[in-house]
Amino acid sequence: MSTEEYINQLAGCLHGMNDEERSSALVYYREYLAEAGDNAAAAMEALGSPQSVAERILAEAEDAKEPYKPKQSVWVTVLLAIANFPLWITLLSLWLSLLITMAAILLAFAAATIIAPIQGIVDLTSSMYGHGLWSIGSGILSAGLALLLWKPFLKAAVVSTKYSFMILKKMIGIPAKEVRT
Repeated sequence: MSTEEYINQLAGCLHGMNDEERSSALVYYREYLAEAGDNAAAAMEALGSPQSVAERILAEAEDAKEPYKPKQSVWVTVLLAIANFPLWITLLSLWLSLLITMAAILLAFAAATIIAPIQGIVDLTSSMYGHGLWSIGSGILSAGLALLLWKPFLKAAVVSTKYSFMILKKMIGIPAKEVRT
């Protein structure tokens, strides 16, 4: 079989494709066989029959198409949000409690960093040396803990925010691509 006969049979088998994809595929195989030159017969044999090549092309074109996904209306989203209210309000409350707790812990350490050494100095001047040194040490410890914990707390806040809103979007039914956080 000649190269042109092979391409013509392939074209006949690709009648179900749109013209642009069909011509692109035919140009590709025409150039492929032209590059084979004297070995075109071996190249055609390696490719297989025009029907099998057409089946592969059609299967690849079908796989490349994205399935139709209807867009969700605003009303459906609102109804889902109302129906899932007990779930998402609980999740939001939990998320907000987590953020407030982490902020309170950091603020407590920051306050202790300032207040405890001041109390320690006052105690040292009033001859309560043990209590004064304890307070100064507690202030230094609080400063260290605040410095150690601020970054993990910030990361936990960011991650919990990301996942909480991702779960909320799934609960309410909002497609992930349409909503930005």
